[in-house]
Amino acid sequence: MFSAAAITSCGVTPEQAAEYNDKIIHEQKAVDEKEIALKDAIYDWTNVDGMKKAYAAYMAQVTTSIDVVKKLEKFDGSTSFADAAAKLFDSYKSYGDKEYKDWIDLYSLPEGSFTATEEDKVKELKETVNSGLDLEFEKFKLAQDAFAAKYKLELTQKDI
Repeated sequence: MFSAAAITSCGVTPEQAAEYNDKIIHEQKAVDEKEIALKDAIYDWTNVDGMKKAYAAYMAQVTTSIDVVKKLEKFDGSTSFADAAAKLFDSYKSYGDKEYKDWIDLYSLPEGSFTATEEDKVKELKETVNSGLDLEFEKFKLAQDAFAAKYKLELTQKDI
């Protein structure tokens, strides 16, 4: 996650640009935390209830974050950075609706029903999710970098 530190800006104050950035990053961080919890629950595939609870929390956070960024007002006449965040969160939702759900369904199969075929499907789902979200995050990061460059913000990485 990249938070912003204000250096200088044009048109709007650096503090306003940093605050706008940080509102979006707050939502991205919240989604990321729920995704990490979901993956942790999935990797502990023996706890089906834990997977389902983590999935519900993940989907709720994704929906909340989509709503938050879509309601952000234009910043300096533009919604491009918020739109990029919404697109990223829409991707999280899409992977939740399909791949994460399918992954949990496979791990929820009755004992003895999980075969090498299902294991191959899990590997494929994992690769699809990871590569797809990595690509979408890179697009989001490019939008954030453009926003930071325009308003002369220095981005600093913060761990979750």
